[in-house]
Amino acid sequence: MLEDFASNNKNIVQDGLYFQEPKLSTEVKIQHITKIFDNYKAVNDVNIDINAGEFFTLLGPSGCGKTTLLKTIAGFYIQDEGEILFNGKNIVNIPAHKRNIGMVFQNYAIFPHMTVGENIAYGLKARNIKGEELKKKVIEALNMVELGDLVDREPAKLSGGQQQRVALARAIVIRPSILLMDEPLSNLDAKLRLKMRNDIKELQKKLGITTIYVTHDQQEALSISDRIAVINKGVIQQIGTPRDIYMKPINKFVANFIGITNLIEGNIENNSGRQLLTLPGKKMEIHLKSNYTGKIDYLIRPEGIIITGDGDDEDVINGKVKSSIFLGDYMTYFVELENKQIVEVHKYYFDYDYLIPVNTDIKLKVALNKAIIFDEDGLETVS
Repeated sequence: MLEDFASNNKNIVQDGLYFQEPKLSTEVKIQHITKIFDNYKAVNDVNIDINAGEFFTLLGPSGCGKTTLLKTIAGFYIQDEGEILFNGKNIVNIPAHKRNIGMVFQNYAIFPHMTVGENIAYGLKARNIKGEELKKKVIEALNMVELGDLVDREPAKLSGGQQQRVALARAIVIRPSILLMDEPLSNLDAKLRLKMRNDIKELQKKLGITTIYVTHDQQEALSISDRIAVINKGVIQQIGTPRDIYMKPINKFVANFIGITNLIEGNIENNSGRQLLTLPGKKMEIHLKSNYTGKIDYLIRPEGIIITGDGDDEDVINGKVKSSIFLGDYMTYFVELENKQIVEVHKYYFDYDYLIPVNTDIKLKVALNKAIIFDEDGLETVS
């Protein structure tokens, strides 16, 4: 039993200072990793360099290989090809339980027959930590996740958010070299999910633990990550900061998967050395980095389209409001273009009495400096 934890609590954590050990920073190199199941490459020649202390997210749809890659890093799967290095050391022959990894699962994996304190102490006991040092580390970890007063609580009496915090505390109490998190917030309600992701980010930065995080939630990835790897069918599509992934997607898959995307069909032609972009009902001159001609998709986010009363500018096209959604601080309008495509436009309001009725003809300014142009195959940007 882990008796008398609560009585020691006040003397352990003071002035927000928890662990006395230096911050842990482990560099991770994933080199040509391939994992095959029944002739299917769930992970296909993946290469990633993760900086020490970085919060790195693996993002992609269900079945894309992100969890398989995470479990390979953890040692639960053994790769068929490639190497994984922690601070330059190849860990391929090191079993999972000796890789000094903290893991937080989607289903929490809390032992129901143990109290909160006993759950936290489990990994420490496996490392032969006992007595007062054990008690101290358990309380430190619980205080870091704001559960110091629940040390003797049974897991069945905890809320979902509290159970997730217990799972997080159990992972960090062993001071892992790397923290792996597999869809840790997917079972929480929206409001709690928002709070937990902010808490996780703050705690990760405080401890300085290199963290690899798996999610299919684009907003979650954008808000919590230092960098993101977007994965599809086992292949890395793009690695970059949240801003780069959102603002500069390198192909249509990334563009469509991250955020809300309008892809307007168009065409580019050369006319006596001038490049002309044709969008529904509008032709305009444009300057591209390539000499591409042919069909294109003109990618522009809802915030890059402005509803305007001025139809004279060359980047203004016509549309008709087909429907709208009230979302509190802004309205979403679904606007039909002359080619019958529907685009999504956001408009923030200070005056809620001024809403655009359905079937109203409007003009849209599709800002060229906020757009990306993809070639016909959607594999390359030509803007």
